[in-house]
Amino acid sequence: MMAAAMAMSSFEEGGIVGGMRGSPVPIVAHAGEAVLPERLTSRLNDASGGIGGGDVHLHYSPTVHAIDSFGMSDALKGHSEEISAMVMSELRRANQV
Repeated sequence: MMAAAMAMSSFEEGGIVGGMRGSPVPIVAHAGEAVLPERLTSRLNDASGGIGGGDVHLHYSPTVHAIDSFGMSDALKGHSEEISAMVMSELRRANQV
């Protein structure tokens, strides 16, 4: 879960890659960007009084649209002409092969 959260992190404005210190974390770098080793990053942090870091918080709120058996029946009835046309088209296409 943590690896997925870090993979979705974005560092367009910079930042510190999360994870356990010293453990590998895959990244995507863009042309012109620089990647600094942890030792140099630590020295820069110490010199600047600490930059950034902190926690990454992801908020995920999906909306699920589900159709129960009554809703499916209504959907099929409401779109019967389109469904019938698609089925007939596929049957005609299959017979031409």
